[in-house]
Amino acid sequence: MENVSEYYQCIDAEMDALDFLHELSSRTGTSILFDVNNFLINTANFGGNIERWQEFISHGRVREIHLAGNRMVAGYAVDTHDSPVSEDALMIVRTITQQASGPITVVLERDANLGGSGDLLSELSRVRDALSV
Repeated sequence: MENVSEYYQCIDAEMDALDFLHELSSRTGTSILFDVNNFLINTANFGGNIERWQEFISHGRVREIHLAGNRMVAGYAVDTHDSPVSEDALMIVRTITQQASGPITVVLERDANLGGSGDLLSELSRVRDALSV
């Protein structure tokens, strides 16, 4: 299961998306694909903090991480996968992997504005550096 990027929130919902994901994972034992970019988008658009993810991390539920870039469009952070991974995203992935109880797969996503191979290799190097600290 993956946390999704949100562009609106239901005011009458019994729980927010993170609480729903937590409840579903707890009841089923399903692992989580933590999309750091989606988390940052949701935080930029609606508020939130990484501490709410600590329970997933401490229970070993996060098994895969996706990293991508985003940009602002009409005042909202949008999941575009067309820019480099932010320093905030690298800090989060560093924190998660340091606290992980087992191996975690990390995927770098880039769908547009690829630049040359040197640009992508440079970004991959930044991600590897964040994982090795």
